[in-house]
Amino acid sequence: MRPLIRGAIIEGPGTSGKTSVLRALKSVQAVSEDDERSVVILGEHYSQQLQTIQGRLTELTRTQHEELLTQRVEAIESLSDWALYLGKASRRARGLFYVFERFNLNHRIAYPGEDRVFIDTLERRLAELGAICFLLTVSQDKIEERFRHRSEQSGQDLQSHDLRVQVESYIARQDEMLGLADEAQVPTTVINTDDRDWNSYAATILKATETRVAEEAKWPD
Repeated sequence: MRPLIRGAIIEGPGTSGKTSVLRALKSVQAVSEDDERSVVILGEHYSQQLQTIQGRLTELTRTQHEELLTQRVEAIESLSDWALYLGKASRRARGLFYVFERFNLNHRIAYPGEDRVFIDTLERRLAELGAICFLLTVSQDKIEERFRHRSEQSGQDLQSHDLRVQVESYIARQDEMLGLADEAQVPTTVINTDDRDWNSYAATILKATETRVAEEAKWPD
């Protein structure tokens, strides 16, 4: 693993809290006196398979999505290469903390049954860049409450039939993502977000990535 770099990948079904965790990560990381000054945080529109392009909802082909993810990883590798070229320094001065939303697991779930050579290789590159994937989940008995909360926040009237369909779909997607996480080549940590304590989850993510880098990162000879 490279020194001076660590990353978090935020995955999870819709309403699991990804956006709220991203927002908390930005605020929690920014106030630390020891954390990196250089931060790259990319939301799902820079990496997910389903995109709104010029006003049209579009599913990227497998090749298109592979190219998209590769570009994002290459950009982080290039920044890391520059830091290594400059030489040893403190983490705060020259370290890089990056965050991707909907990334490797999004690819795995979007193209079931496809050859996994690409995503396995990409995940190993992410692991070398100090990445940990954090899969956000909600307990089954709390999912309905989460959907009701979201509908109230948006001012929408959620019908009981629609609610049941959404809950069943959520459970199926969450189970699928948990299974795919076991196959991933990048370390994956599951975070239950029932309590919606976003700052606490952000602190957990920052601590986990910091610990991994401290234990495994090596400066090249």
